[in-house]
Amino acid sequence: MLGGYPEIKTDNLRVAENDILIPLDNHAIPARIYTPERTNGKCLIFVHGGGFYARTLDSFNPRCRYLADAGDFIIVS
Repeated sequence: MLGGYPEIKTDNLRVAENDILIPLDNHAIPARIYTPERTNGKCLIFVHGGGFYARTLDSFNPRCRYLADAGDFIIVS
């Protein structure tokens, strides 16, 4: 359970994941792009808290996969 929320099962969802680095002046921010099998051409930017000290991209992976599949939109997390 993450932060008191129930676990989301996403094994059967057809959502592609692509890890990227967003370059800044003197470092880069890791990000992940979720692309569902069908997309409506819209994109959601998922900004999560934690500052990478308590949570990671993997912590929010199930939620982002679920949102991408349910909403038919690309998610950048």
